[in-house]
Amino acid sequence: MALAESANVRPPMTLRVNTARIPLQQYLTELANAGLAGQAVGAQAVRLVRAFPVAQIPGFADGDVSVQDAGAQLAAPLLEVADGMRVLDACAAPGGKTGHLLELADIDVTAVESDAQRAARIDENLSRLGKRASIVVGDASRPGDWWDGQQFDRILADVPCSASGIVRRHPDIRCCAVKPILRGLSMNSGASFRNSGRCSSLAASWSMSPVLFSQRKGRSSALV
Repeated sequence: MALAESANVRPPMTLRVNTARIPLQQYLTELANAGLAGQAVGAQAVRLVRAFPVAQIPGFADGDVSVQDAGAQLAAPLLEVADGMRVLDACAAPGGKTGHLLELADIDVTAVESDAQRAARIDENLSRLGKRASIVVGDASRPGDWWDGQQFDRILADVPCSASGIVRRHPDIRCCAVKPILRGLSMNSGASFRNSGRCSSLAASWSMSPVLFSQRKGRSSALV
């Protein structure tokens, strides 16, 4: 019930600070100097007192910060990426988590998105950050169509992509995301997680589901 009630509250505007480029406290000082009030709510997260156009946010155009909910910022660190790793971001658009992964380490990221128009947004967002990834327009549940056969060190699967996490910003989703659509997303997300998981020894799925962790035959998988 509390979760449903929170969906009726106007959401805060939260930034993700690329702390490899600018320390969090230094960025808070820059915000204050620009007349914008904010507070740290995570290792890289700054919540603004009120929303502002991105053109007014210090460092946004330069890629020092991105707009990303604090909850969404928890996903990338769970993979504990390290320099040199090959990482798959399945269901990657619009690229927020892809960019976050690239900010955390010097890694080789493949970003898969089934919708070509949404895939273009990944490239736009990464260009602003000064980052690059191999962007693939394809179905994460069918890795045989795009995977080169080389194992990934980490996989992030943001499923079921039901848009439930942005209801506060787009309340019309309540009318659009009818039960048949959600059932279809559930089946597709399960296939995406199972099949993309074949490409790696460690796969993490980020959703609103309860935590599930299992190990079998030397393979670890995490559903969060």
